[in-house]
Amino acid sequence: MSPKSNADLFESIRTQAMLRVKLGFPVCVLMLLCIWYWGPPMPAIGPSPVIPVFALHILYNLAILHIAHPASRINPNHIAVFTALMDPLLLSAGLALMGQAGQLFVCL
Repeated sequence: MSPKSNADLFESIRTQAMLRVKLGFPVCVLMLLCIWYWGPPMPAIGPSPVIPVFALHILYNLAILHIAHPASRINPNHIAVFTALMDPLLLSAGLALMGQAGQLFVCL
């Protein structure tokens, strides 16, 4: 099996980032609306620490979408490793802040 070319890897990264933006943004908004409507999942954690995590997640996905193109000077393998680390990290941070209510949104 031959390794993917840089252009193919950039396209894969860009497609994944676009999917995360198209699905992730509405999910983040829905989660924030749930916090606003029903209140924070844990009394000790209000919406103030949750909002920056969601904002960081959206900015991260937009940044990956922006830099993942064949004319980029960044090695696509480095972008792929970075996204492999950041995706579960941001998901875990969001889930930790959302508590049990966050489990409803994991599938999305």
